[in-house]
Amino acid sequence: MDEKMITLRGKPVMEGIAIGILRFSEAAERSAEDADPCDGSAEARKDRFFRLRDEVAAECDALARQARAEVGAAEAEIFTTHRLMVLDGDLEDAVLAGIEAGLGLAEAIRQAGKGLSAMLAGMEDDYLRARAADAKDVCDRLIATLRGEGQPGDGRLDVPTVLAATDITPAQLLRADRSLLMGFFTADGATGSHTAILARSLSLPSAVAVGALPDRSLEGETVIVDGFTGEIIVAPDTRTLALYCEKQAAFKAERQLEETFRGLADCTADGYQIQVVCNIGRGEEAASVLQNDGGGVGLFRSEFLYLESSDYPTEETQYRVYRRLLEDMGGRPVVIRTMDVGADKQVGYFGIGREENPALGYRSIRICMDRPEILTTQLRALYRASVFGKLSILVPMIISPSELSWVRRLSEEVRDELRAEGIAYDPCVPLGIMIETPAAALISDLLAQDADFFSIGTNDLTQYSLAVDRQNPRIERLYDAHHPAILRMIAAVAENAHRAGKKVSVCGELARDTSLTPFFLAVGVDSLSVSPPYVLRLRRAIRECDRSRVKIEEFLNT
Repeated sequence: MDEKMITLRGKPVMEGIAIGILRFSEAAERSAEDADPCDGSAEARKDRFFRLRDEVAAECDALARQARAEVGAAEAEIFTTHRLMVLDGDLEDAVLAGIEAGLGLAEAIRQAGKGLSAMLAGMEDDYLRARAADAKDVCDRLIATLRGEGQPGDGRLDVPTVLAATDITPAQLLRADRSLLMGFFTADGATGSHTAILARSLSLPSAVAVGALPDRSLEGETVIVDGFTGEIIVAPDTRTLALYCEKQAAFKAERQLEETFRGLADCTADGYQIQVVCNIGRGEEAASVLQNDGGGVGLFRSEFLYLESSDYPTEETQYRVYRRLLEDMGGRPVVIRTMDVGADKQVGYFGIGREENPALGYRSIRICMDRPEILTTQLRALYRASVFGKLSILVPMIISPSELSWVRRLSEEVRDELRAEGIAYDPCVPLGIMIETPAAALISDLLAQDADFFSIGTNDLTQYSLAVDRQNPRIERLYDAHHPAILRMIAAVAENAHRAGKKVSVCGELARDTSLTPFFLAVGVDSLSVSPPYVLRLRRAIRECDRSRVKIEEFLNT
């Protein structure tokens, strides 16, 4: 092995193999000792801040327009979020307080950004933690604009390049020459960050949370990013480089082959019809479903409406989002899950408070049964929007028939109210439940009597069944979604659903696992819901499968 070769490992973001020349892309560290270009009175510094803020907000608008034109509406929302963060009242208050304390404008912005980023990084919710990088990004952008510099990390590429940095901003990815940017890796970062989201949209093999970057003396060396494993190989020897060139060529050939399945039916070789639909978390992602040839939306996570609001979202706010999604999907089925706040998705204004074990605590339907006005508002918005498409409503965390009966009664009351008010709605909207606990799986025969359909949430079902926290790295090795206990529950739920004449879907990470596609088909799952980029790969696996040849026992007994 070449003595120079270095191997690092991070968390994979986007699959694929990137091979290029190592370039570091670092923003200069800002400190109080840096010369501040904005001297003068506190009032002058405040006035400059407001003008600076407007300038950067306008730049975010321009980036959003570029993203919308080049990538899509969902990616444009990244920069819309940055604009809102630039104009955020808390950031403004912190900057003005720093100025009042005698800081120069650049240092006041730096400290305000550091405080906001630290606050977000300390949140329990993954989504909000991922926004910590956005806070740093917008403050670096403000400082760079103040100093008349290019944006942090900007620079022209002249050879096929792999970027390395402590963190990389979405703007850097969007502005880069994508014919020469092969991939990237970062010391920090999160797989749910806006940078990661954009990397997946741009199909850039990448990894985050590598920990320590290579020594800068290695800049200019060849580097490989394995987007499947998160492995980074700097200065590979000849044999290693040849091996990864072969992997890269094979992956590209696979992607080209998958494209030939665009427009084909989700049908097995022996004629069994299934539906491949998509999981999304924002209305703007409908475009990605259509671009990837998805059959509809199998899971729309409505909680983003609550996570991104400073107060409970109104009926009108929710109605507009649901209506737009249904219209954008053009008659394709759309399953909207009622809010699943709690556990790892904490929202301050809900006032849930600290819990010893939030994963087993006060969340989703449990909150709604104590505060029915939350679900009433959401159901009113959903039923009002139902006339604009093919809607189904999905309720999470149901563990007993009495809970489902309660939801049924509340939905009837909502429809009665709308009827009395002369407001149109679809009276035949299916009402289904998620099967995500062992309790629900074991009594799925009872729940099937009142539920219109099932959606199996494999992520939670696995962690609850195996008693393994899927976010705890110390026991990550025990989180085995292929465990026969999980597969036996899925098979039993499908059987109970079909016996009652109801349909069953599988969502979560397991649905895209093509090694289990034959099993899902054999037990009669009616639809699989995956992230949009996995639609064609899954369709290929379905069309290449012959159910008559699948031996279910091999999955259930190993």
